[in-house]
Amino acid sequence: MEVEVELWADGSGTTSGPIGFAWVLVHRPTGVIREGHAGEVEGTNNRAELLAVIHGLRALKRPVVVEITTDSEYVGKAYPQGWIDAWKLKNWRKVKNVDLWLELDREVSRHVKVTWKWVRGHTGHRFNESCDRRAGECRRAIIEAIKEHSPLTGLAFPVHGEPPKEQLKLTGS
Repeated sequence: MEVEVELWADGSGTTSGPIGFAWVLVHRPTGVIREGHAGEVEGTNNRAELLAVIHGLRALKRPVVVEITTDSEYVGKAYPQGWIDAWKLKNWRKVKNVDLWLELDREVSRHVKVTWKWVRGHTGHRFNESCDRRAGECRRAIIEAIKEHSPLTGLAFPVHGEPPKEQLKLTGS
């Protein structure tokens, strides 16, 4: 089966705090490109990488043959190296980010066929660089909004999660 859609995905984060994630969908037969990005108030880099793929797959409206390209070994090797199958056999015990792995597995199962491709980050792959840049911009915008006590709803992309409690304090109270 020939790949119909390429999904490029990348996340931006650290061990905790705001995260950003972005994806690019390329419809090979027509060359149409569709992009998306979002963020969360709290997460880790691994969660950002997973969310990028999940949101990219969700953006596909029908089952297709899709090739997912990521620079995350954590995400990119889970299916090809059989980690997912092993986790399922162990009933997902002791798996970090199990909520997102289950969500990803549901999204993957919707499609005709999914293949995985890992690329080294920051090496000039056009769509990987685009995802990396936009994911980082999302993360930095959330950090800045929180620092300045600006509403997260004012950002130009969806932000999931609750703002920190100190952001909810009214000035002068």
